[in-house]
Amino acid sequence: MDRSLRVLMVEDSDDDAKLVLYELRRRGYDPLCERVDTREAMASALDRRKWDLIIADYVMPRFNGLDALELVKERSLDLPFIIVSGRIGEDVAVTAMKAGADDYIFKDNLTRLNFTIERELQEAVVRRERKQAEEALRRTSAELQAVFQALPDLYFRLGADGTFQELLAGDPSDLYQPIEDLLGKRIQDVSKKLAGQFQQVIDRVQDTRSLVMIEYNLSIRGERKFFEARFLPLLEDQIVVVIRNITERKQAEERLRYLCFHDILTGIFNRSFFEEELKRLNTKRQLPLSVIMGDVNGLKLVNDTLGHQAGDALLIMTAEIFKNMCRKEDIICRWGGDEFAVLLPNTDRDTAGRICNQLRAAGEKTERESMPVSFALGVATREDIDQPFELVLQKAEDLMYQDKKGVTVARKISFFR
Repeated sequence: MDRSLRVLMVEDSDDDAKLVLYELRRRGYDPLCERVDTREAMASALDRRKWDLIIADYVMPRFNGLDALELVKERSLDLPFIIVSGRIGEDVAVTAMKAGADDYIFKDNLTRLNFTIERELQEAVVRRERKQAEEALRRTSAELQAVFQALPDLYFRLGADGTFQELLAGDPSDLYQPIEDLLGKRIQDVSKKLAGQFQQVIDRVQDTRSLVMIEYNLSIRGERKFFEARFLPLLEDQIVVVIRNITERKQAEERLRYLCFHDILTGIFNRSFFEEELKRLNTKRQLPLSVIMGDVNGLKLVNDTLGHQAGDALLIMTAEIFKNMCRKEDIICRWGGDEFAVLLPNTDRDTAGRICNQLRAAGEKTERESMPVSFALGVATREDIDQPFELVLQKAEDLMYQDKKGVTVARKISFFR
């Protein structure tokens, strides 16, 4: 039988501590003991090691048993706490027990110490086991509560051949027909589209005896709906299927995906999408890879004189020009503010330059408040896979800024040199 015992001794007298240890050894224990006599020392000992038992003196110059007991309670430690002290009044002993001490033993009569320790250690084990059982029950209850709160819209019990043996519907509108018309029918009699997919899953569940999840969509009364189905094995080769309508979630996910990669104002791609596409296009087979950087001239003036609504209209008009003049495979995005960017895979500088000329010409033919739409444009091309695209992009931006300042002499052709 293991009689080892980790004892934290809260005691200022080394001799009194030795007496307690002597009594423990005399009763067959093999104690590992550390003696402390201040709050700081006790806190440090509690941090360093797990203890089986705390034995504390009641009165000490710098610390006392109630202080030690309070420290244990602060840390929510479930440790037997026994006060071993000199003769004091009965009222003090009662106070200590009310504060949470498990027992009180006088130093001049340690004969009860062994019995007290045995009892408190056993009770500590019972408390821990009860606490673990309660925690397991609490977790199970919480899990069941979560399951009930997340119950899906539809519940099926299917036979091995896919026959509906039981069906409960939280929202009957998700069904093709009334519940009573489905009972006794096979899934293939209800939906040829789902029959093959469902039967494959049923076979898999029966083979693995484990949960299988799938997602599918249906057109119900002209409306596209999305579902998540969970197939679980039941007795006698039956299958439980719980189905949740996830149409709203799918629509929200789609909306989030759109917002992540599109500019809300113009509807074209945003800078995040541009950067993601750069990763995809970072291959030799996409070379030469050109980029056009464009800046809308006069946007600030429009905002200041006509208002931001007019400025927004100018940006939307610019996006339409870029979409109309660029090719289907080109990736057009709003870079930020009044700047636009176009990625042109497998496009050399001359071709990119011609597209720039088309953009300029289209802008000159498009008027906003009786003034043509004007762009500053710059283009650069990546011809070597080892060439950092950041340098290509920077070159296109530099040329765009030069064009905006009117530095370039031949505006329609020199932006890509």
